[in-house]
Amino acid sequence: MKPKRGSYARTISIGSGDSFAKISETLASQGVKPDEATFQVRESDNYGCNCWATTYSEDVELVYQVPESDEDWEARLVTYRKRLATWEEWSENHKEEIEARIAEKAAEKDAKLTRSRERARKSLEKEEKTLEKRLENLKKRLQK
Repeated sequence: MKPKRGSYARTISIGSGDSFAKISETLASQGVKPDEATFQVRESDNYGCNCWATTYSEDVELVYQVPESDEDWEARLVTYRKRLATWEEWSENHKEEIEARIAEKAAEKDAKLTRSRERARKSLEKEEKTLEKRLENLKKRLQK
């Protein structure tokens, strides 16, 4: 599956005394539109863990997404193409093995289906015999 172009989350810490104008200025300096950013309060404990017990609030962070750079995207595509070519070469060299494995799996599936059908048939035959015995017993009782 061809990789999709990614993005990365970036954060800007906001001090408790920062005004909206300063926050907007900080966003503009990073090239981020205000509607693309969200506020987030990080909760941490005394050990720096994002845990729920005995937590305290740190400064508010502004979180925004940065698209993947063209260079990173091209590098990931090159890696993807190399891996795809390697896979295609391997599958071409091992075509007989792959076909044998597919046939083996199909045979296993068919055998399992056959066993399941046989069990169902035997179960139905047993139920039929039980019902026939009940019917005969009921007929005998009605004749008395």
